Amino acid sequence: MIPFTDTLKNIERMGLKQDQLQIPMKSGTQHIGFVRNYENKKNVRFYILKGAGHEAVAYKPEAAYQMFVQFLSA
Repeated sequence: MIPFTDTLKNIERMGLKQDQLQIPMKSGTQHIGFVRNYENKKNVRFYILKGAGHEAVAYKPEAAYQMFVQFLSA
């Protein structure tokens, strides 16, 4: 597993501010993670997939697919 808390600290250090609360991600009725959007000109999004490791596709393929679909539709 990758500790996402360090990534969140680095995003904070970059001066990026969250533009809304975390948005829960679901696959059907199952909660699979969260999305955080940040206010900036580069449209940064941070996805947190529950139980996924460094290679999310290998650990949680359905969650990784849902993240990919959501990324493309945003």
